[in-house]
Amino acid sequence: MTLGVPTEGTSSRAATVLLIELSALESREERIAQFGAGFRRHQLDLVEEILTRGIASGEFAVSHPVPECAVLLLGIEDGFAASVIAGWMSPQDSVRLTLLLAEQLTGADFNAPAVAH
Repeated sequence: MTLGVPTEGTSSRAATVLLIELSALESREERIAQFGAGFRRHQLDLVEEILTRGIASGEFAVSHPVPECAVLLLGIEDGFAASVIAGWMSPQDSVRLTLLLAEQLTGADFNAPAVAH
């Protein structure tokens, strides 16, 4: 999960900024829209594979269908990434909250401490 968190001075931050800027162009540029759709499909496939392997190994017991869990995890990661870039959330809080959701969806213990409000 930490690979998707934009941290100052890392390639993850630069990549996140680029993806945010490209997503704004998707409604006007078909080529960029096709790239974006392919990229999102690749991300979903990867998360679905991780979830499926976790279920097969007995480490995960998902509370919803795998495709829905994958969409939820990627949606929260993308939303938090934008919040980190905007300075509304720290990278550390982003990781902790994403792991809390992952724990709820998979039944696994990722040692995600609660975030103080």
